[in-house]
Amino acid sequence: MSAPSDSFDLSGRWAGVFFYPDGAPEDFVPTSFRATLDEQGSHFTGQTTERDYWSLVGSDLHAVLEGQRTGLSLAFTKIPDGGRVTVEYVGELTPDGQTIRGRWHILGNWSGTFEMRRQVTAADAVEERVAAYTSVPASSA
Repeated sequence: MSAPSDSFDLSGRWAGVFFYPDGAPEDFVPTSFRATLDEQGSHFTGQTTERDYWSLVGSDLHAVLEGQRTGLSLAFTKIPDGGRVTVEYVGELTPDGQTIRGRWHILGNWSGTFEMRRQVTAADAVEERVAAYTSVPASSA
């Protein structure tokens, strides 16, 4: 049984990838990114880091996120540093709260798909293992 969507909190670290639309030039490759989100009520903010493939020095591109979540549906705006064009995202959180899938678009330009997966920290993994161990009933002898 999955938890109610209102009990989810998007806060934490996420890893994702976005894809360019069919017909995009060959050098428009799927782009991976890292995101850190902080959800307060139905509003969330965050930051992303991705490789800047258009830079000659191969630097990272950073952006801030601002969004809203209602149940499993969410929408957010990505605002890259340096005044580049903003990108709108609309997606759905999976019922287990671990994956977000959806579409991105640049107004008046083009769109593609994206996916983000929650990253589990070492502390989270230990906590899950302890909870699983302590919830097993003791065997009777």
